[in-house]
Amino acid sequence: MDRLRKLLCACVLAAWLLPAAPLLAQAKANQCAVDFQIMVFSARKQIASGALNKMDRPTELPDLYYRGAEGYEPLDISHTTLSPSYAYAGATQFTLYARQVRDEEFVYTPVFNVQFGADWKQAIVLLITNSVGEQKSRAVAINTTRENVPTGSILVYNLSVKDLVLNAGKDIYNLPPLIPATVSVANIQNNTLPVQLALKDNDEYKLVYRRKWRMQPDVSGVYFLFTLNDDDRRWFMRNVIL
Repeated sequence: MDRLRKLLCACVLAAWLLPAAPLLAQAKANQCAVDFQIMVFSARKQIASGALNKMDRPTELPDLYYRGAEGYEPLDISHTTLSPSYAYAGATQFTLYARQVRDEEFVYTPVFNVQFGADWKQAIVLLITNSVGEQKSRAVAINTTRENVPTGSILVYNLSVKDLVLNAGKDIYNLPPLIPATVSVANIQNNTLPVQLALKDNDEYKLVYRRKWRMQPDVSGVYFLFTLNDDDRRWFMRNVIL
């Protein structure tokens, strides 16, 4: 009788655990542990400065916070292109908040949402301000984990709102907005990568950018292509070496 009772209990427990297994796996897949930095990008300031160097805090952005181990924690985006590194563990949907005071209490309102990958270890959260006309600020998460940007490769981002075609060296890449192309540079000649950029216009492609990017073959970095507005045929590049 005891053996039968134990067998019945085991069957009931198995029936209860089996449906929970996929839910547990899904919950794990929606969690991450990422060291991230904030990068603020303003096209007008980049053109004026000529480099991704230190700049004044953008007036378009409020003070920003994220939910860390100790609750809502402030982010330093003042006078720097890349913020200090912050540790985050939680849901793969990552939220930045603005803080307000209501009835003598702090209230935190979501401002930006980006998506981390469950396997990401390092990331840059790129905040794009006034890059295209009067468009509102945008945010994108960039996976800078070494496995995603190994030595001898770069990520190329299109910060405009139009689809582009990138010719880098001997390879051609479709470059939609904010979707990176991974470009291998390990075999470039004379530390130079020839780059051409084309914009589709009425089923035709028009060349809008042609440069030779200087870099070492063992580089690892993120390169950004941008323009001031939709009608501007002048394109620019800035980069961050990892």
